[in-house]
Amino acid sequence: MRGAALALLLTACATARPPVTERVKVSNLELSFSGPGEGQLKVDVPVNALAPNRVEWRVLLDGHPFATGVDENPPFANGVLGLRPLLSWRHLAWREGVRRLVVSVRGEATWLTRPEVLHFEGEREVLVTGAPRFDPRGEP
Repeated sequence: MRGAALALLLTACATARPPVTERVKVSNLELSFSGPGEGQLKVDVPVNALAPNRVEWRVLLDGHPFATGVDENPPFANGVLGLRPLLSWRHLAWREGVRRLVVSVRGEATWLTRPEVLHFEGEREVLVTGAPRFDPRGEP
């Protein structure tokens, strides 16, 4: 009996496949601020499968961690996952004026019915009018 259980366990382990992981670059990345404490991120991710059920994402501004989020059942059309989260913050000062920011986004999309994980990333320099200030003492 013990040998049969061990054989069954070994067979199950041998046939179990690890999740397939795919990496893609985002096809569109935009960031805008409507004023102190408010903004919107727009990210388009090409997906070669059905719509994912869950997406976790992270945003960095000029290398500083800025925002994280989780979207359940995000919009999906024509093979493109469209993330459009509104951003809100209260812990950073605001800097008026036009400036360039390097916006980086990274994330993972997963499916309930599939073992795959889709990793995505993108980076773009954007021109904004007003932006969060990460170090109020170090910036003029």
